[in-house]
Amino acid sequence: MDTNIQFIPFFRALSELECEKPIQVLLEGELGDVILRPSAWSQEKGNVSNVPYRLKDAWWFEWGYSGGGPRDAALNILFHFAGGDEHFAREFTLDFVEEVLAKIPNRMAASICHKSILSSLVLVVD
Repeated sequence: MDTNIQFIPFFRALSELECEKPIQVLLEGELGDVILRPSAWSQEKGNVSNVPYRLKDAWWFEWGYSGGGPRDAALNILFHFAGGDEHFAREFTLDFVEEVLAKIPNRMAASICHKSILSSLVLVVD
């Protein structure tokens, strides 16, 4: 039995005004659009997101390519939206990187629609 997942990327660029607003981290179980903001828009070291950073394999969240930073972002996004299921998050991290995060331009501040993430968590069993 093979299990496949297809992620439907739906993201948009954030405006300068949106980037100036403080980011509130999503609470456990809270659903909301994912905010990805490059360090150029923040006072913090590294990029900023509203997704809780619970599972750390690299240094910080990144996007726009396939590497350690995008894997960390994907891992934590999936962990959050899968209700803390680490096995699920790790199993589909690379798919999420390739199908969503790698397609967002590297230094773009972006928002990923939480409904597209949830609707992408459709399993196809052969």
